[in-house]
Amino acid sequence: MKKNVILLLIIGVLVIGGIVALVLCLNKNTRKFEIVQKTNGGVPLQWEYTIEDTSIVEFVEKKSEIPESDKDLSGGRVYEHFKFKTVKEGETTITFNYNWVNHEGTSETKKYKVVVDSKLNSTVTEIMD
Repeated sequence: MKKNVILLLIIGVLVIGGIVALVLCLNKNTRKFEIVQKTNGGVPLQWEYTIEDTSIVEFVEKKSEIPESDKDLSGGRVYEHFKFKTVKEGETTITFNYNWVNHEGTSETKKYKVVVDSKLNSTVTEIMD
């Protein structure tokens, strides 16, 4: 009876260890990158993105940063940090539209080609029209 309990404990530890190793390995094989868009405080425009193929690249988070020199300025610079992670090898496009908040329409569009290699490293290039 004791041998069965010990054997079950050993198997349980091995299974849990394998799951932890798999999770760590999967997390290690993802890479993150960011694209920064500039705007100004108080303008009725906001950057919005679309990813052509979300099986290659996924959105992680967006953070805003105001430079110290602009913190007390009305309409000062704001940098929008869009963070993404690579999921699998391939190529996709991320399109940013600078959309009006109070009515329909886009003020500006920027496109980025993202190439992800087999090690999930990314190369991001702005597509100039």
